[in-house]
Amino acid sequence: MRLSLLCLLPVCLLAARGEEPEARAQALLAGLTEVQRELCFDAAFGLYTKTRRVGQVEVSVGGTSSYDVLLKSEVAVGGEPARTQESLELAPDFGLRRKSLHRTRGPEVKEEETRTHVDGEWAFRAVAQGAERAARLASDAAHHDELPCLLLLARVLDLSQAQTYALRSVRWQGEGLEVVPLTLRVEPGVEYLHRGEARLGSKLHVSRAGVEALVLYTSERDVLQVEFSGTSLRLIQGTAREIARDLRDRTTVKARTPKQVVLGYLRATLTGDVDDLDELCDWEALRLQDATRWEWAAELSAEDYAAAVKTLLGEFAQQGELPAAALGLMALGLSQRIEGERATVRLRGAEGEFVLERRDDRWWIVRRPED
Repeated sequence: MRLSLLCLLPVCLLAARGEEPEARAQALLAGLTEVQRELCFDAAFGLYTKTRRVGQVEVSVGGTSSYDVLLKSEVAVGGEPARTQESLELAPDFGLRRKSLHRTRGPEVKEEETRTHVDGEWAFRAVAQGAERAARLASDAAHHDELPCLLLLARVLDLSQAQTYALRSVRWQGEGLEVVPLTLRVEPGVEYLHRGEARLGSKLHVSRAGVEALVLYTSERDVLQVEFSGTSLRLIQGTAREIARDLRDRTTVKARTPKQVVLGYLRATLTGDVDDLDELCDWEALRLQDATRWEWAAELSAEDYAAAVKTLLGEFAQQGELPAAALGLMALGLSQRIEGERATVRLRGAEGEFVLERRDDRWWIVRRPED
């Protein structure tokens, strides 16, 4: 019976421990002889400069005899947005076999690029602004310097200990091509924030010709963030709703007064940032409130109830940040009354009140005004 490659990988990795970076990488790649469906994935990232969204990237990886990758991106950093579509064919060891790239920027600018590795020869061709250049290089060196290659490598590398893997990158050099070192250095046991939530994982430092180019933040072998070294640009994985807007300081959600909690609740329900409600609401208490009116709430767990409510609120939200002036007017219309560990908050002109309870120095909404 043939063993799964994923079962054999730890053996390859153990054999490579103590070896030089190049030998360690070769031992890993030697075990990657066929496509593993377990490694295929779909992921979407927002592209940000600091907290401002400037684009998004979608990656889809599938395949049978090779990995077939489709990468779509849209980037708007001044001027017309650039839209790019890349199709890649990767070998079972994630080395590039073929790549085609098409990019448009506005109605006029179009760019194309192809890269192939056939019978030990690399062939690059690029067309930009009407000018064409092409180059060939006889080399058996595998090229792993593509974002999808790195995302796949992160799924099979041993990320539990500090070590380095030495691979290769084939790139343009003037009018020709050259092969340069591509090193992947693992930094394990790293704590970082991912969309306001603390994560424990590893950093994967990617360097070309000795110069750090990227830093990948991983969690359970999934790459959640990519930093572009020397710039303020970074990719952050998220849902369609998350990657469609600017980043926000989620720490502001952890409000300190009952009024701030209710203001955060109103903002989240109006803008569609419904995941913020997890930091504000006691979902079990709210479920019990609704269970007295609606049978469906009584039949759900607190987790399923929260998911249902957030989905419903998200569908009716206005999808976007509220103007600061609107938030200010809402805040002025709120009044609170605190009695020990319990508080009530009213919105001027509205019937009913919010009821909150304090636990571990934080206020939680336990009852909402009924419709």
